Amino acid sequence: MTIPYNVSAINMKKYIISDLYLVEHLSKDGIYWYSKSEKLTGPYINNKDVFLLVSCIQEIISKDFVKIKKLMKYLRNIATILTLIGLPIIWTLPHGLTVTKLLRSKVHIHQTFYI
Repeated sequence: MTIPYNVSAINMKKYIISDLYLVEHLSKDGIYWYSKSEKLTGPYINNKDVFLLVSCIQEIISKDFVKIKKLMKYLRNIATILTLIGLPIIWTLPHGLTVTKLLRSKVHIHQTFYI
């Protein structure tokens, strides 16, 4: 559901993990284990498995759903145009909340002082 919003792989992973429960007694050495059950019973999935799932989802979308890929490119281009002319991006969520986001590009100014 977050694919048309151009979500990154990291945020997709966070989105999936936010629906799971951390199993602390199994987690160590940078590998975190999660359970769907609040009682922390199996089956378990670790953060590497979640990242593999996200990678597979992105691969399937890029190969099998060409129209979604084109839509994502179109939306990126619209966001770029709106940013260039200084207009906000406005959309309404399914439950009626209106979101306004003004994107700005970074400008680096380099100054050299001679004394």
